[in-house]
Amino acid sequence: MSRSVIGIVAGVLALVVAGGCGGGGGGDERKAAIGSQGGKPESKTKPVPAKRLHGEGFFGNSRVGKIENGKVPCLHVETAERAECAFDKRSNKSGSWLESADGDYALTGQSTSLDGEPGGRYVIAAEIDPDGTVPALEPSGRDTSGTVYGQELLDSCVVETMNTAEDAMDKTTPAYHVINHISGEIGTISNPHPDGAKLSRKTSDGVFYYTGEGAALNDNNGRERDQGGVYYTTKDRCHRVISNGAEAPGAKRPTTDANNKWTVKSSIRWRPANPAAPSLYK
Repeated sequence: MSRSVIGIVAGVLALVVAGGCGGGGGGDERKAAIGSQGGKPESKTKPVPAKRLHGEGFFGNSRVGKIENGKVPCLHVETAERAECAFDKRSNKSGSWLESADGDYALTGQSTSLDGEPGGRYVIAAEIDPDGTVPALEPSGRDTSGTVYGQELLDSCVVETMNTAEDAMDKTTPAYHVINHISGEIGTISNPHPDGAKLSRKTSDGVFYYTGEGAALNDNNGRERDQGGVYYTTKDRCHRVISNGAEAPGAKRPTTDANNKWTVKSSIRWRPANPAAPSLYK
């Protein structure tokens, strides 16, 4: 069976499995509404005009999860199990959030716990609307208090299949691979590297360390960077993952342990981003 066919089958199976776990309701409906372009699942945003921003990390098109009854959608950083994590807006205790006419929203890609404490084993996610879009900060340039948002993020990203090394873009671009550049190194049992990264060293216990282009991706916006640390501007370099109707930044990385440290005895796969993991950059 060809690599592209395997990728397509894996993608279909992953959507079926993800739709059957958790209790959010409507997951299958939402995933069915997600668009595709050239056979690649695609995630698009719906603008949310902000009245006021609280905290840091906001850009135009930053994806946000609605805070309802003191809780926000979240995904476990390893199992991708969906949950509702507490979110305390007082003094931005649980992270960055915004006020809008439609309610309050938390910035996705932030580390959290079920109790709403930063640095936990969950990442804040966004509920997928029935039309397949996710809410995102409107890229209008300024909020009502005159705060500049800064660089805009993309309004469209590729949806990756969790727990596989295959890329969604493989389905239409067989030569595609992740080119995110890291200045540090990452340890894994993956050999050869799924994206052809440069081997920097290996140990006697079977751990391979990689660095540079394609070594790993773990960004709280799901975006790939060039050697200078600047985000690439095409949507094929923006990655999201989905579980039971909730979407979070996608990362291509080894697993992490209960303390959010890298587990070098694991394979590089698509997983939710883990913002609490050690930096991939020196």
